[in-house]
Amino acid sequence: MKIYALNLRNKKSQLLKPTGVLPKYIENPVSVRVSTQQESFDPSGQIIRPKDSEQIMPMFEAIRKSRNTLLLGDLGTGKSTVAAQLVTDTLDKYPNTITILVPVKNLKLESRFSVRELIQFVNDFLVNEVINHSQNINLVELLDDHIEVLIVFDGLDELSQEIASRLLSIAAHLTENWPTIQVVATARPIELQGVSFDNWKVIHTTSLSDEKQQQFIQEELVADGLEPEKAKQKSKILVKKLKD
Repeated sequence: MKIYALNLRNKKSQLLKPTGVLPKYIENPVSVRVSTQQESFDPSGQIIRPKDSEQIMPMFEAIRKSRNTLLLGDLGTGKSTVAAQLVTDTLDKYPNTITILVPVKNLKLESRFSVRELIQFVNDFLVNEVINHSQNINLVELLDDHIEVLIVFDGLDELSQEIASRLLSIAAHLTENWPTIQVVATARPIELQGVSFDNWKVIHTTSLSDEKQQQFIQEELVADGLEPEKAKQKSKILVKKLKD
């Protein structure tokens, strides 16, 4: 799964840089709501986020706040990249955890499905698209044996609102049925307007700080062949031009 997650992350990068060496990955933190609040939307469909109500932290730490975590972010803010990195970080730090990144458009979801059916859909995806077909994997048996499992459902905004709402509802029940499962989902907030987040800890992607912008540009220049020290100096100039 680590190779699958890294390949998925690289494919996202290659949409912007189809050829040549990809720049080094720059980790960006997420924003976590520090208190439980009902989600509200402005007239354009954007979630209203009150000032001083959120805390910035790495994604790996943020998901430790809840067993059901929903990462929201607008188009191009790096949700899938963050999700893929979460999988690789989890496997590095907890190699005995079964960690699964699932692009939800690859699941055979219909308007009605149960908790057991959702687990079976994930199991089928794992067997058919990630691991060798000859390997016998049974997620239900692993969960019944109290094996730690992390499932990341990526791209709920690529589903119809009906299916996305059903997936959020059923996925939240996974943690009620098995004590060793943790679930993360990603989506664009505007696509989920009207969907209940009651059983989810909602976190958000964040904009790049000045420091992260410079680091991002610097790694891009290094990937294009510029010497690191020259790339560092040029990135400072480019960030200043952006701010101006």
